[in-house]
Amino acid sequence: MAEFATRVNSYDRDVTKVTRREVFRCSDRSYFVRVNGRLSQFEYFFQLAELVADTK
Repeated sequence: MAEFATRVNSYDRDVTKVTRREVFRCSDRSYFVRVNGRLSQFEYFFQLAELVADTK
């Protein structure tokens, strides 16, 4: 969870001084994240996926 929080904080540079972080599990592979900063609130929806084919 610590690595996940680091990624969330680095995803949007406008988030400064995070005061609260809420992570909601929607399913085994999707999460809704609400990050409260000093001046703003941001919401993200993450869906985890597995690469099954690559033509490179």
